[in-house]
Amino acid sequence: MYGKQFPEISDNQEGFVAGKTEYAPGEVAELKRMDAQEALRRPKPGSSGCPTCTGKKKFPKDVCDKMKQLMDDSYPGGHSQEHGGTLVSDSDGNMALANAGAGQRPNAGSFSPDLSAPAGDKVLGIFHTHPYDASEGNYTDVSLSGGDAAYMVNNHHDIMVARSGDGLFIYEPTSATPGHVDFEQTNNDQNARIGQLVNGGMGFPEASRQAAAETADRLHLKYYEGKGCSADEVKK
Repeated sequence: MYGKQFPEISDNQEGFVAGKTEYAPGEVAELKRMDAQEALRRPKPGSSGCPTCTGKKKFPKDVCDKMKQLMDDSYPGGHSQEHGGTLVSDSDGNMALANAGAGQRPNAGSFSPDLSAPAGDKVLGIFHTHPYDASEGNYTDVSLSGGDAAYMVNNHHDIMVARSGDGLFIYEPTSATPGHVDFEQTNNDQNARIGQLVNGGMGFPEASRQAAAETADRLHLKYYEGKGCSADEVKK
């Protein structure tokens, strides 16, 4: 977003649910209640620890095709609008992308998922797009936000995926990932880090990727970067 101050950049970088900057009193109370609870640890691998974790991630063609279509659909009328869906698996472990759709304006930088799943299927996590239109700099390869990480952790999902242009980005929990984090703090911390990197001369997409990797390290997540249908784990 050339010519804009960083806080305006970070509003869009917050991504799907993380795009929210205002909360109803009930939502604030619930966030505070959850933050006051003792953080539970995730179960060890072998139960529901991290069934999707591998050193390389490649999505089935039908899922990948839907992801690409949702990315292509993320510029209605030439304006950015996040799209997404819910990643589910059936009893045989086959992955699908369900409940695909668009976020609602005026929150173009957000997407609220429908977490319902077909009968017999399990919700794995969320896929969403990170579009930036011409007025925002036409950025691509913008990674996951701190809000994306917090949403995955607090909902005990197995995966969080974003696509930005052809760039593919993934968070996955591990057995060392906390069971709950402060959503707003995690999101704000990553945005502040992006701002620091951008102010130091780094491009916004690159800064988003470095900050995402640092968030993953801090929360003991696996983090992947790639193109199209596949991504490789980024290790320190």
